[in-house]
Amino acid sequence: TNAATIAQALAQRGFSPVRHIVVSDQPETIREVLAQELRAGKDVITTGGLGPTIDDTTRTAIAELFSQPLVHREEWFRGLVERYGSDFPTLSDQSMQPQRAILLNNTVGTAPGLYLEDQETFPGSRLFVLPGPPQEMRDVFFREVLPRYFEGKPQRDRLFRLVGLMEHQVDPVLRKLKQRYPNLVVGIYPSYALIQVHFDVREGPDVLDAAAEEFLSSFSSSSF
Repeated sequence: TNAATIAQALAQRGFSPVRHIVVSDQPETIREVLAQELRAGKDVITTGGLGPTIDDTTRTAIAELFSQPLVHREEWFRGLVERYGSDFPTLSDQSMQPQRAILLNNTVGTAPGLYLEDQETFPGSRLFVLPGPPQEMRDVFFREVLPRYFEGKPQRDRLFRLVGLMEHQVDPVLRKLKQRYPNLVVGIYPSYALIQVHFDVREGPDVLDAAAEEFLSSFSSSSF
């Protein structure tokens, strides 16, 4: 759910997610996977592993990866105490964050999101670390990450829903359109009694309207 939400929002701003990886809670695995992606000069977004329980190891793994100690962030701690009171012993744990990480405010839960970069070790890469619970992830991602770090240019797209047709009836039309408009990105998603077709143009001339008109003219209007 988190991956789909993040990918869709990024795609609408003209960014193309290329990989979704699920890893265990082992710190060495987290470090290995993140190092591989960050060395490739990519933006990386993680979710989960930021809570106070024993299996939440993401903060520690990231601090080690970026060669930063975990330090007590007093301002975040005071904010948590104001919101939740002083009866929660885990609030102190939630205030231990990588020393040079930028904290991303979480108004729903106790774990802040994190932004880290190291242009010497990982040139061209940025790491965004978000909480795992969907409500908290959405709060941090849509308020703190998307508007501040992924302004982008919204891409144009179009979604068609076809009923009473089979995938093999739609695919030949899409193949012809793709040949005519090479920069048109096409996705076809069949399900019971329904086929969804998605068009977007990520780069190059905007041919969306022309491609959509040709696509529509290939089928009866009663199919949409």
